[in-house]
This record gives sequence, structure tokens and C-alpha cells, in this order.
Amino acid sequence: MSDNNILKILRNEVSYFENILRRRDYFYDINQLHTYSDYNRQISPRLIKDYWAKFIQYAKNKNNPCDIDFYIHIPFCQSKCVYCSYPSQTARDRREIDRYVDYLIENMCFFSDTFSQIKFRNLYVGGGTPSILNSKQLDKVLTNLFRYFSFCGDSQKTAECNPGSTRNSRLSLLKHFGFNRVSFGVQTLNAKVLKIHKRDYQDYASIKKAIGLVKENGFRDISVDLIAGLAGDSPNGFTKSFSEIAKLRPYNIVVYGLMPPNDGYLRKYFKMSRADYFQKHYPSMISRALKIMRVLSRKFGYVADSFDPARFHWGFRHKEHLDSSFSQDYSGEYAGCTFGLGTFSRSYIHGMLEYRQVKQPRHFEFDSKIYEGRILRKKEAMIKFIINHLALESKVPQKIFEAVFGTSIFVAFPYAIYALKRLGKIKIFDDYICFYFDKPEEKYIYALFFYR
Repeated sequence: MSDNNILKILRNEVSYFENILRRRDYFYDINQLHTYSDYNRQISPRLIKDYWAKFIQYAKNKNNPCDIDFYIHIPFCQSKCVYCSYPSQTARDRREIDRYVDYLIENMCFFSDTFSQIKFRNLYVGGGTPSILNSKQLDKVLTNLFRYFSFCGDSQKTAECNPGSTRNSRLSLLKHFGFNRVSFGVQTLNAKVLKIHKRDYQDYASIKKAIGLVKENGFRDISVDLIAGLAGDSPNGFTKSFSEIAKLRPYNIVVYGLMPPNDGYLRKYFKMSRADYFQKHYPSMISRALKIMRVLSRKFGYVADSFDPARFHWGFRHKEHLDSSFSQDYSGEYAGCTFGLGTFSRSYIHGMLEYRQVKQPRHFEFDSKIYEGRILRKKEAMIKFIINHLALESKVPQKIFEAVFGTSIFVAFPYAIYALKRLGKIKIFDDYICFYFDKPEEKYIYALFFYR
């Protein structure tokens, strides 16, 4: 077959992948490729436990490192923010949270013997709003957590906090149990935007006070989240939010591009469809926001992990802390092996199973079908590895791939590598396969060659 015919076939495939993106409303976050595979089985805690035991034994037999992150989900908030697409609910009363704490502890007890010989790599307590737990509830959760499970000495232990519910009593408890990182979801300092999104209980004074309390309690690693593109915000408003937070000198600032929680949000505040938002509005908005971030990060002494417009979040670490890091940061279920506890938590057993908890019965039962998940084939685990690396840095480490899967990426995906090379989208080096894209959405489009 001639070169022209080969290229024609490959370009037809690219057109087909472009149509897939169009059917997904042009939402080109390649991490979403993980979510397009259905969780097609209802699974019980007993079966989950069996899978974890098999994974741990397999790693032991192969002398492989058993690196697992631990995630706990606290699904309650003071109020539900309009922009939020994360799974959470407004707590009806304190007794509801008490029942949830007891339920979490029942889970811990059930799974504890499976992980008795394991030291978890990192810990992340997220939500929702974990700081909605009062001191007694938080103490109960953490006492049992560290009674039943162990963590590496250099592990990163993170708790999400709301500035308005950050108290000395809670922070001292976190410090007592070895937490070394606090993450604040601030999102914006624009009063108009906060009111639109039912978050007007927050102001700059409360954020400044909360960060001060965290520092007084001995935490150095403080992270603040912001959102670019919220309804009612402007480039000037985003500039002010980033600048004011940067002046408080948190360890990290993480900026997320706005992911609309539903079509109603877009219709009400943007007067547009999801396709128009992701195809037209979002790329231009993020382009402006990235220019602002580039200038302000340099001005306030922060170093970016990336300015890649195909990503949907960007991290900035203050230059004074560039040499201060953990052996490996928490990566979550999209980028690592993760054991999750709690309603809405997601978990991933490398190369075997991914699942999430979708039900919360009043009492824990071994055989109740409270999870949904899917059993993974080896090729699916390989694709997940590739997508995770593309999402972070647009390159895939060859040697690590081979060490993990026992084969080379060229043997596992010969057609994808051939096609991408012929289309001029990759270059092959000794350690990495590097990808080159002209437009942000191309990362998503060309990643589909691995799914072919």
C-alpha cells in the first residue's frame, strides 16, 4: 500500500475520533476517557476484600512494590455550592454525621486484616467538607483509622478544610495524628461570584485567619484551590483572587478550569450548550487565564508544574519549597492504586478492578451490593497507565511501562505507535515517548488510538 493511502486511512481514523469528541460535547479532558467504560457489576464488600487480598499476594509473589494510596470520603457540606460537581450533600443534622462516622469505622474494621502487612503510601481525607466533622467525630475517625491501618514514614497525609470551619481543635488533632498537608477550597474571592454560587459565607478575612491558624499549628504544606471561569467572574476578578491568595504565601496554589456541573448551570449563567462551552468559550477563557497565571506566578515567586492548555488544572509551588516534597505525592484513583472508604469513594486495584461505592446502608453488611465496578483486563490497565501520564505531562515513560507490565509499549500497542509516528504526533527517545499536539483537544483525539 502506498504512503498516500496509508495516511488517508489514518486521517480517516482521526476524523472518526473527532466525531467521538463531538458526541461528547467537545469535553476533551482525557481523564474522562476512564469514565466512558461502564461500571457494569454490582459488587459486595466481601468480593472487594478478596480482590485486594489477591492483589497484595500477587505483588508479594512477584517482589513488586505494593504502593497503595488511602482515600476517605466525607460526603457532607455546610451548603451545596452551585458550581460543584463533586459528590456531596448537605447534612440534615449532627446525628446523620454520627451515623456516617460509625459506618466508616465498621468498614475499617472489616478491611483491616486484609491490609495488616501493608503500609499505605499516602492518605487523603476529602469530600464534601471533612472539616464539617466536630472534634469528637474527627478524633473517633482518626483514632480508628490509625488503629487499623499503617502508613509509610514519609507519607503525605492531607485533609481538606473549609476556611469557615477551620478550628484550632481540629488542626491540633490532625497534627497529633501526623497530618502534614492541609488543602483549602477557596475557588474565588469575588464577592459577586461567591453570592451567585451560594458561598457568600466566605470572605478574605476568614481565609487569611484560617491559613494563619494552619501555620500556627505547624503545617508548612498548605494548598489553596481556585477556579478560573466561574459564572460572574472576569479576568480582573480572577487576577485579584490569585494575587490576594499568593500574598498569603501558601505552599501550593492549584487552579482548576470550570467544569459545569450540569446543562442547567450553562443555560442559566452562560446562555450556551456544553458543546459551545467546551468548543468556543472554555479554550479562549483558559488561554486568557493561563496568561494571567504565567505573569502572576512569576511575580509572587511560584513555579508552575505546567502551562499545558490541554490540562484542566495547573499547580503552582512557591520557589522556597521546591526542594521540599514527599517521596511521592497522593495521586488518586486516576493515577495510582487507591483504596477508598465511604460513600461516593472511588478505588482502583492495579490491573484487576476499579470500583466505587454507590450506596450507604444504615448498617454495614458483608454481602450487600453497595459497590459498582468493572473487572479490568491487562490491556485496559496499560491504557490507564498511558492516559494518566498523558494527562500530566504529554509523555509516557517506556522503562516504567515495561517494568509494570512485563512487556514494551511497542509490543502492546504496535498499531497506535505506528499510526502516531506516521502522523507526526510522537517522537521516541531512550526513556520516553513524547507527544506533540497543535491544539488542546488533540491530546484526547490521538489518545483514542490506544483504545482502538
